Amino acid sequence: MSEFENNQKDLLKAKYDDTNLNTLQKINEVFAKVEATKSLSNQIKQLPNLSPEDQKKAIDNLISHFGDNSAQTNDFTLAQKISEVLGTLNTNNYPFLTSEEIKDLTNKVKSADSLDKLVNVVVKEIENTNKLEELKIKKQQAENYKTQNPNVLRAANPEDVKELDKILAKSQKDIAAGQQIGKDTFEEDIRKINEALAKVSADKVLKELKQRQTAEINSYDNLLTPSDINNLASAINDLNIDTVEKANDKFAEIQTVKQKAQEIESLDQLTPTEKTKLKTQLVNNLANPTEQQRLLDLGNSKNKLLKDLNNNNWPKLTKAQYQTQIESLNTKEEVENYRTQLDKDNEKALLDELIKEIEDYKKANPIVLD
Repeated sequence: MSEFENNQKDLLKAKYDDTNLNTLQKINEVFAKVEATKSLSNQIKQLPNLSPEDQKKAIDNLISHFGDNSAQTNDFTLAQKISEVLGTLNTNNYPFLTSEEIKDLTNKVKSADSLDKLVNVVVKEIENTNKLEELKIKKQQAENYKTQNPNVLRAANPEDVKELDKILAKSQKDIAAGQQIGKDTFEEDIRKINEALAKVSADKVLKELKQRQTAEINSYDNLLTPSDINNLASAINDLNIDTVEKANDKFAEIQTVKQKAQEIESLDQLTPTEKTKLKTQLVNNLANPTEQQRLLDLGNSKNKLLKDLNNNNWPKLTKAQYQTQIESLNTKEEVENYRTQLDKDNEKALLDELIKEIEDYKKANPIVLD
C-alpha cells in the first residue's frame, strides 16, 4: 500500500482485526473499505496546492474514519475545498491583502477541520479582510485628497464636504471594529466614499465655481456694457483656467476691475460716454493692474478739473465749453497741463470782456469821446 506511509499503514491495520477475517464475505468487505480509502488517498495526493503535510493530515482523517463512507466523503470534500481555497489565496484574487495576512489566513485554511468552518468562517474572513484593506486604502486616498486640495474643498458645496467627512468618520469606526463587520459593510463604505469624492472632485468643483463666478459677472449689467461682461466671463471660462486656484486668481482680478469701475462710475463730472470708455479700457487691461491704476488716476484728474471749472475757478469759462476737450485727453499729465490752457483762456476771456466793455462804452458815449 504505497499510498500510505508506514505509520498510516499501521493505523489502517488497527482498524480491523485479522483474526476476525474468517469468512470470504468479511474479507471482501474489509478489502472494499481499504480500496475506498486507497482511492480517496490517491485523489488527495493529486490535489494541487497541498503540501506533503497537508496531504498526510487529510489521509490521516480518512484512516480515522475507515469504514464510514459518509465521513470519508466529507474528509475528501474538505481536502478538495482546502486545495481550492489555497489556490485562490493570492494577491491576484485578493489584491489588498498583505503578505502577513495571506500567511496567517493560509494557516487558518489548512487548520480548518470542517467544510462549514472553512466556508462560513475562514473564507468569509479572507473576503472580509481583503475588503477591509481596500477600505483602508480608499479612506487614506480620500484623506490625502482633502489634505492636498484645501482650495477645492473651500470652493465646494459645504453639504458635499460634510457628506465626505461623515462617511470617512463612519469608515473609521468600521475599520476599528475589524473584519467581522463584514465585506458588505466595507463595500458600502467604499461606494459611498467614491460617491462623496466625486461630488467634491476638482473638475466638478471647478465647473460649479466658474458657473457661480460667471453668474456674478453677469450681474454687473448696471455697471458694464454687455461686451465688457462677455469679455470678463470669457476670461473666467478660458480653458487655461483649469484649476480652482487659477479661477480664484482670475476672479480676484475681475473683482479689482469691478471696484475700479465703480470708482469711475462715481465720478460725477464725467459724461456717461467717458465713463463707459474708461471702464471698457479697465476690462481690456484685466491682467495689467498698473494700467488700470493709470486709467483710474486719469479719470479722477479729469473729474477734478471739470469740477474746478464748475466751481468757477476760472470765472470766465464754463464746464460745457471744455467737457469734450478735457475728456479727450489721454494722460494725467495732459490733464494737469491743461490747467495752463484754461488760465490763458480765462485771461483772454477777461481781456475780451474788457475790450467789449470799452467798445460798448464808446458806442454808447460818442460825444464824450469827441
